Amino acid sequence: MKGLKNRKQYSPEFKLQVVKDYLNSDKSLNDIANEYSIPSNKSVHGWVKKYVDSGYDDNVFISKKGRTIFFNPFVDSGPGNAIFAT
Repeated sequence: MKGLKNRKQYSPEFKLQVVKDYLNSDKSLNDIANEYSIPSNKSVHGWVKKYVDSGYDDNVFISKKGRTIFFNPFVDSGPGNAIFAT
């Protein structure tokens, strides 16, 4: 597709390592981005902000893909289910 760039996706473990390295050193965002071959220090800044905003939760970068499924008895149940059994 024209105009779309291939964006690098980083693992949650990698992001956490980068963020902790930044927070535990005197290095700048640019220094960290260059050290880990990350094209933009904006990525590192966003990861640091997310980590700090989470209360320093090491699991903040782990996310589930897809939709969350909720059970709605009015939609998901029907004849033959325990709710309607006589």
